[in-house]
Amino acid sequence: MAGRQKLILTLDDVKQLIKHIQQLPFKRKIEQRFLDILPGKKSMADFSESDLLLVKKCRYEKNAYLKQMAALAKIQSQSTPTKFEREILDLAKRSDIDAHFLKLDALKNYLQQQDQKKAENKLRNQKKRIDSKVNKTDPSLKKQRDRENYYLGAMCKKLFELTGFHANQPNDLKRLQHIFIDAAATAVWIEKNQITEDQKIRTAERHVHNGIVKTAVDGFEQDSRNPFKATERSFQPSLT
Repeated sequence: MAGRQKLILTLDDVKQLIKHIQQLPFKRKIEQRFLDILPGKKSMADFSESDLLLVKKCRYEKNAYLKQMAALAKIQSQSTPTKFEREILDLAKRSDIDAHFLKLDALKNYLQQQDQKKAENKLRNQKKRIDSKVNKTDPSLKKQRDRENYYLGAMCKKLFELTGFHANQPNDLKRLQHIFIDAAATAVWIEKNQITEDQKIRTAERHVHNGIVKTAVDGFEQDSRNPFKATERSFQPSLT
């Protein structure tokens, strides 16, 4: 991976930096040191390695200051500033040196918070995007489930019609609810009376509806439109 391109300073960069620092209401020590080394410098060749390092540091401070002033302008345009923003605005109204540098420190923290929010939002959006890819349903699987659900619904409707179970209920959902209630109660009765599987089957066979239900279910299973046949085939173990 390629690293950051090395910064090559020009005389124009130095002149712009001088103009910026001279316009500051208060100067940092590093900025004053920069001004102090300027006498006798007529070209970039006159700057030593340590001088150039100082120029780069001051240039960094300049860029940070410009970002902070842009943030201050944004805060000043807010119709309903937050408590933190109001404190920054109060500092901006003062003209003493301590308030000036405290304002810059506050703006630095403010920008860091904004960057963190942007990073959090970016991460959240990227996570949503990859989650949507992972959770995206295969169209063929969805169609298969839709066919199975439709077939189950048709089967239930047919069994309701054949057996007449809870026909006095207002709708099929209520009928299904009461059938499950019956099944739950029967399960408790079977467990309480220690009914074996064979006894349960023999009891069911004596019930008038058992033959009707079995015939209907067998018919649904053998029907060529039965979508569960494909699912059953996919789960058959390999013989190899």
